[in-house]
Amino acid sequence: MKRFVAALAVALAAACTPPASDAPQSIEGGPRAAEAPAEVLAAIRAEDASFQPSESIEDATIGTVVWKVTGTGDGAPTYHVMNSNEGWRVVQIRRELVWGDAPEAVRNAVAMSPQAIVPARVTEVREPGADGVMYDLYADPNADAPTLTVRMVGNEAAIMPPPH
Repeated sequence: MKRFVAALAVALAAACTPPASDAPQSIEGGPRAAEAPAEVLAAIRAEDASFQPSESIEDATIGTVVWKVTGTGDGAPTYHVMNSNEGWRVVQIRRELVWGDAPEAVRNAVAMSPQAIVPARVTEVREPGADGVMYDLYADPNADAPTLTVRMVGNEAAIMPPPH
C-alpha cells in the first residue's frame, strides 16, 4: 500500500510539472543542477566522484522521468539517470567528441563502409553494464537521429544496421 501511495504521489507530481524543453537548459534559465534530486546526483557521483553539474533537464518524453545532467567543461559527459525498482541509476553516459578523437577502429570501419561519411558531430554513448561503446555519427550537426552508428567492443568496430 505504501508503494502505491508513493507511486501515486510521484505520478501526481510529474503531472503537475511543466513540460521539459528538448534542449539542455543552463543553470540561469531552467531547472538548476541543485534542483535535481540528491539521489540523481548521488547516482552520477557513484560513476564519477569528481562530477560537477552545469546543466540539467528533466525529460519525461519516454513515459518515465529521465534526468539529463551535463558536467562542466568542454567534452563533459551528459549522464542520463532514471528511477528503477532499485532507485536512481545511470542508464547512459553521452559525450560529444571531435571525429579525430574517435578510436582508430571506429574511423577505419566508417572509412571502409559504403555509407562512409565525415561526420560533423560524433557522440560517444556508454551504457553501464553493456558490452562495448556506441558512436553516433551525424552528417548534419543539428540532426536528431544519427546518420550512422558504430559499435565498438574491445578493439573491433562495426557499423550497426539502421533502425527499422
